Amino acid sequence: MQAKKKSTELYLEPDLKYSLYEAAVQDPIQQAEVFEKIYREKHGEQPHILREDFCGSFLISSEWVKRDSKNRAIALDLDPAPLDYGKRTHLASLSPSQQKRLSVYEQDVLEATDLQADVIGVCNFSFFIFHQRQTLIKYFEQARKSLLEGGVLVLEMAGGPSFIDAPFEEDRDVEYDHGEQEGEPWFTYRWTHRSFEPLTHNGVYTIGFTLETGEKYPDAFVYDWRVWTLPEVQECAREAGFSDIRVYWEMVEGEDDEEESTYEWITEAGSEYETWIAYVAAFV
Repeated sequence: MQAKKKSTELYLEPDLKYSLYEAAVQDPIQQAEVFEKIYREKHGEQPHILREDFCGSFLISSEWVKRDSKNRAIALDLDPAPLDYGKRTHLASLSPSQQKRLSVYEQDVLEATDLQADVIGVCNFSFFIFHQRQTLIKYFEQARKSLLEGGVLVLEMAGGPSFIDAPFEEDRDVEYDHGEQEGEPWFTYRWTHRSFEPLTHNGVYTIGFTLETGEKYPDAFVYDWRVWTLPEVQECAREAGFSDIRVYWEMVEGEDDEEESTYEWITEAGSEYETWIAYVAAFV
């Protein structure tokens, strides 16, 4: 018998909170493939050491150590709650060998690490939490110190007129992707632009969830971001000492549920995009 739907707002316990987030916005296989592609197109070989900044539950790092027995991952985040969830779920599910190759730190990304990486990956626009140019440059400088020779800082970004349009809401239905309920409706994911200030490029964005059983969590995640532009980020990266900076643009093929995204190095994007997603790759 189908559970009776409720209409109520409840406390969102951490395990559910982070599992919903991962299902809604993360694709660790694709993100790992993007990191590999960017490094390989520069050097002709695979990277093996990843540092995942703003890692949350370090889902990408967990995927990284599974991909190759030579791979190592370093996961950094200041928030202990998602780190704890990741340790109890993702880290615990790895083999002993994979666990040894994954290091998790509750640490500020503004501090350099002694462990150096081939790739430092920043996904889901996380570095938008830095509102000031000098702070962004400091982050880039510290990241550069933590990269091996030829290493790359990879930054996922979004922009375009629709990304700064406010107020704005977009809903997407998400199904269970494994287990006995695979393919059945799980929750509705709501992405909201609450406000945007053109003079500062600061905006407030939220993620909310409504479960198929009726529970509502409208402000599960709230972000106070500076929406950096591609020219600004490239200029700051050059000022921080990066030498070769490339933009990988999202190319979408197919329609609706059959859409697939790839990312290609471009030097000109055109003007037809209402919203775009891209990765800035800054090489040492």
